[in-house]
Amino acid sequence: MSVRQVLQVTPEQRRVASQQYERARQLIRQGGKGLDYAMSLLQECCCLDPANLEYRQQLRSVQKARWHNRRPWRWWAWLKTLRQRAKLRLAQQQQDYRDVLALGERILCSNPWDVSTLLAMGQAAEALELYNLAAWLYETACGADPHHAASHRQYARLCERLGDFQKAVKLWAIVAQLCPTDDEAHRKQKDLAAMETIARGGYERHIARAQEQMVSAKHGESEADTPREPTIGLADPMQHQIDLLRQRIAADPSHVSHYLSLADIYKRRGKLEDALHVLHEGLKQAGPQFELNQALAEIEIESLRENLRVANRRVEENPDDELAKQLREKLALEILRREMDLYRARLDRYPNDNAARVALATRLMLLGLLDEAIREFQLARKDPKHACRALIGLGKCFIHKKNYALAKRNFQEALEVLPANEEELRKELLYELAVLAAQDKDYETALRLGTEVANLDYFYRDIGKLVEQWQSQLQRSH
Repeated sequence: MSVRQVLQVTPEQRRVASQQYERARQLIRQGGKGLDYAMSLLQECCCLDPANLEYRQQLRSVQKARWHNRRPWRWWAWLKTLRQRAKLRLAQQQQDYRDVLALGERILCSNPWDVSTLLAMGQAAEALELYNLAAWLYETACGADPHHAASHRQYARLCERLGDFQKAVKLWAIVAQLCPTDDEAHRKQKDLAAMETIARGGYERHIARAQEQMVSAKHGESEADTPREPTIGLADPMQHQIDLLRQRIAADPSHVSHYLSLADIYKRRGKLEDALHVLHEGLKQAGPQFELNQALAEIEIESLRENLRVANRRVEENPDDELAKQLREKLALEILRREMDLYRARLDRYPNDNAARVALATRLMLLGLLDEAIREFQLARKDPKHACRALIGLGKCFIHKKNYALAKRNFQEALEVLPANEEELRKELLYELAVLAAQDKDYETALRLGTEVANLDYFYRDIGKLVEQWQSQLQRSH
């Protein structure tokens, strides 16, 4: 049976899945005991439409919320899912990949951080040519256990297969760090770094031209006499993947993930117009799809950023060009507004995506919508993973509102939960707290905090000058 047949979804199945998904979202908003029923509805959605990444992302979010984002005891989860694991292994042996995905979701309800199950599902998705889903499952497995070398290895191989050499190099570097004797990891880092340089540095054109000249010389022909098409291969390492995705789109125009993968390749190569064309084609063929609309919005924003970079260069070259300055301001404002709409749509679809919530709140703050920003930051700070940045955002909002007591409190809380490796955020927090202390004429505290910043980076903002001022003020007060 072909992949297309395995993944075939009837319009009736799509309609039922969509209805159940909306019902599940209602239950999620209500919270409480409804989460169990929401999970069962989302599992059914995944069974009805296995290629829909959105359903699985929402299910995973609910699964983690069901466990209050705390991992259950492994031995308990393992015993509870023993029979389902046996069925999953049998489905793998029989190459029943759709069943592997369905069984995997049942197992993950007992432990959403189960790396072995995530890997099995990732391999099944890859076999079904659901590359976006496979990449997400591998990435989730890597996040669930950052020291699991097999997860990073599988993800690296998929990235290499999809032509994302930059990400693949980073993943192989992690594998090499986790397994210092792994010869494949060290070799892949060098090979793929070279491929990335070729793909992004424009060297493919020079290689193609050299190959063309060699062919011409071999046949005694001049380059001017017989123009030739550049050979595919080393000249364009991602062309094979582009052609393959084009063939799959032609075979099944309703398959959303193929459009997303092709647009992503064009985006990474800087061909934004081609990426936009692919996504518009996807919306025309597959109908309104959340993921396609999100990808389209992201690429339109990237196009605006390209225009903003041009405007910035013009202002740098001619600081008196008022039209360029006005254009730069309008573009910056438009980008913020579009990003705000993008993250609002994402949160409407995924209410538990606190990374998107922090991003939305930051844009709201920059646009001067302080009360809305504060509400979003306060929701996001409940998530330990995003608490630090949310608290920093709250502190900045309260500074804009001139509520310095609340600003100080949030900065102090952010400092308490700050990860040890976030040196830039540490400098920012210490700086803000030092300035607030100086405003209260507490020069002793300001000097102590400012000195700590200067010790980390003497040239951070204007800290060197401020430390001297505060030291002088302290000496005068004594």
